[in-house]
Amino acid sequence: MCQICEWGGGVFLYNNSAYYPAQDNRRTYGGALDIKRIDYEKGKFTVEIVKHIESPNKRYPLGLHTLNEYNGIVVIDVKGYRYGKIGELMARLVTILRKVL
Repeated sequence: MCQICEWGGGVFLYNNSAYYPAQDNRRTYGGALDIKRIDYEKGKFTVEIVKHIESPNKRYPLGLHTLNEYNGIVVIDVKGYRYGKIGELMARLVTILRKVL
């Protein structure tokens, strides 16, 4: 079991293979997603990361939390600062204070 990842959405099929998104929590909780392919051969399941995705959106730079699809509609949950530049400034200030204190 992966110690740094959690399910980031449901299993989906693509080109006759099963995949699922898993949260990559190394940097922060829900900081990115790894798309993993599930294979089954000779009575054994294997999982392989086929794609690592970080949020490409500058308004929501903190993470890519979940990805789900239902009836052809894809929903992606990203994370960002509620108050943009003020939130980013406060986060940097907290980081500096943690180093000093």
